[in-house]
Formats: sequence, structure tokens, C-alpha cells
Amino acid sequence: LPGLSKEDIIKLYETADHIDYIFFDWDFSMNQSEPNAVKAAVTFISDQGPATIEGCKAIGRLVFQQQGEIIREADMSYSDGCYYYTFVNESNRPQYHNAMTDQGISFYAKMFQQALAPTQ
Repeated sequence: LPGLSKEDIIKLYETADHIDYIFFDWDFSMNQSEPNAVKAAVTFISDQGPATIEGCKAIGRLVFQQQGEIIREADMSYSDGCYYYTFVNESNRPQYHNAMTDQGISFYAKMFQQALAPTQ
């Protein structure tokens, strides 16, 4: 599949004001609505395709919203060698594959480490 274009990523950067993260196998979800956090999350989407998608599995769904309306949805793959987003269309079918930037990989590693750490 092609990647979401640089122009579409810029449009998402300029219009998204909320992101919901829904994880499939974990007991937590999260959201971001602080403008700089939402913009930062969009910058984690590369305009390049992933190196591979073979054997990769999505760990969750990102729902990008603008004023309460869903404007894009993407499944996030995040495991060794599998760092990318699969954007889906209105029928929930894969439409675009975009690699995750190195900054995104580092950000999510820290976030998951904190979220999944045993509670003291």
C-alpha cells in the first residue's frame, strides 16, 4: 500500500485537535488533547513506507479527531522491526502504510514503559 502523503500528514498536523489511543491487549487507553502533544504525535508519522510488514501485528488504534469528528484512524504496529501506522478508510480497510519516525519509536517506548510498569 502507498503511504499517506506528506500533504495529508501536514493537513492532519494542522487540523487534528484530539487523539484517542485504544490498545487491544492492554488494560489502559489514553488520549491527548493538548495542542502541542497532538501536533507532536502527528510528527511521529513518516511520509516513508515501513521497511516490512511481514509478521507484524497491530497493538492499538489511534483515532484522530477535529472538534469531536473523526478525521483519520490508524492501527499502530509497535514491536521489534515493526514500527508503523496502517491508516484505514471509512470501511475500516487498510489504505496507507506509514513508517514511524525514530522520535516516535523513542516516545512510545518511554510511554509504554511507564504505563506498563508495576504499580508501587
